[in-house]
Amino acid sequence: MKRLKALRVHVILLVVLFVYVFFAFVFKGSDMRFMPTSIATYQQEWELVIDGNSAEFITLPNEIDVNANQTYQLKTNLTNDFFSKQTLLFRSSLQYLKVYLDDELIYENLDQSTTMPPVASMWNTIELPENSHNKELVFEIVSPYQVMASQINGVYFGDLGSIYLFILTNHAYIFAFSMIIVLLSVVLLSLAAFFKTQINRQVQLLSLFTLLLGLWIVAESRMLQFFIGSQFIHAALAYLMLASVLIPLLIYVKDYVLIKNKISLKALIGIHLINFMYVIFAQVIGFATFFDSVQTTNYLHVVTIVALLLFLGMEVFILKSKPAINFLKRVSVLLIAGVAELINFFLKHYENTSIYLVLGLMVFLIIQIIDYLKVANNIIHQSKMAKEFEKLATIDPLTQSNNRMAFDRDILTLFNNKSSGVIRISFFDVNNLKTINDTFGHAIGDEAIVLSYELIEETFKDIGKTYRVGGDEFACIIESADQEIYTQKIIELREKIEAAQPNLPYKLEIANGSALYDPNLEESISDVLRTADLQMYKNKQEQKQT
Repeated sequence: MKRLKALRVHVILLVVLFVYVFFAFVFKGSDMRFMPTSIATYQQEWELVIDGNSAEFITLPNEIDVNANQTYQLKTNLTNDFFSKQTLLFRSSLQYLKVYLDDELIYENLDQSTTMPPVASMWNTIELPENSHNKELVFEIVSPYQVMASQINGVYFGDLGSIYLFILTNHAYIFAFSMIIVLLSVVLLSLAAFFKTQINRQVQLLSLFTLLLGLWIVAESRMLQFFIGSQFIHAALAYLMLASVLIPLLIYVKDYVLIKNKISLKALIGIHLINFMYVIFAQVIGFATFFDSVQTTNYLHVVTIVALLLFLGMEVFILKSKPAINFLKRVSVLLIAGVAELINFFLKHYENTSIYLVLGLMVFLIIQIIDYLKVANNIIHQSKMAKEFEKLATIDPLTQSNNRMAFDRDILTLFNNKSSGVIRISFFDVNNLKTINDTFGHAIGDEAIVLSYELIEETFKDIGKTYRVGGDEFACIIESADQEIYTQKIIELREKIEAAQPNLPYKLEIANGSALYDPNLEESISDVLRTADLQMYKNKQEQKQT
């Protein structure tokens, strides 16, 4: 029955979901999707002019034979498609671009006179006015890099909204996945900061690795222009993330996976740190740009991956290391994706950059999150169990009151808290408990103890906290230092005892004594407890005499 009640919410949710899906199919209504974009590919021929000389007529995209820093022009006469106002879309890949319409400069993407920040790949949207048909359109292109100088991307045209939708349709999914990776990495870093566990540093290192990798994919998604305008971020983010991404992973493997070859891995970490600093300072001082150094970074990554595989292989097959086996299982998809990315780069398929890593990284992160949630769940469970054990350790099983351990803990807290003010500590003792046990049995003796606690607790609960601190002894920490209030409470306790007496086979007497603790006086808490105990003993003797 309880199980059915627990499943009731899930059943209701499933029914609601089913009804929603049913109505969505039955009452679809009009198609509200954005219509296919009206963007078109510019398919006319372009005249290639190099150093003022006409070289050939080509269509775009294309690859031409030019050198780094060699400026060339692409010329075309616009067709009747440009009778109305149109916007051109052209992606410059590490290229400076100027656009002329009938010899009038109408667009320039980046300042070519400075190398800091360096040239960045970017989308160029060039507004063409009405009646641009039959006019001569000229693209003037130059790149400081040989491999990019020869690459010319395609040209598209349409209205600006359609162009933006075209970019979103083709590239937003990679950006969305990469942002999910970044956010999940940040969540894991936050969880590691929140839960104090032994695996915190491991989670932080792996999360930092996936965060850097996610930021690299964000930079390669071709979508940053929608959110960030900084040329430096566009030009540097991918290269800096690439140069640093393996550092936290190598530290993780060195500290938590490998048994041997730690020195070799430490050397690799040092080399990656040096390379990262080189990438930054070489660009700043003009020795080598980010793009110039990326080849070195990629070769270093290849060497690192090969070395890691060798080290892990030795650990797995020779030492039968479980950490190495588990690590290889976890990163196998990521390693395959990384190798595919490197092959893709060396084959110069730049338009597909980061595609292969997205899925592998998502799988890697999901595994990490599942593992960490298991750990977090265990921590929460252990925390609850610890609280339960602590509660059991401070509860008296007979009276269900706080016990001596709880009393000592609370007294120590008050003693350490100098701003707590003056408090009263009172001790109580059940007289003649041994006689009650011997005459009526221990069960009746236990009842006398429980009744005594209940009477003391009921009397002082509004101004203090009651504890069972011994077999027949109780203590009360009273927040009020007022003697009149305390005296009135003792009278009230006596009245409760007298009211209960007719129903008891034994005579119930409870002795009491108290003392004040002032944190501002030079008096130890043990002296205060001793004084209260002596007062209780004195009261006990007085009750016996009467």
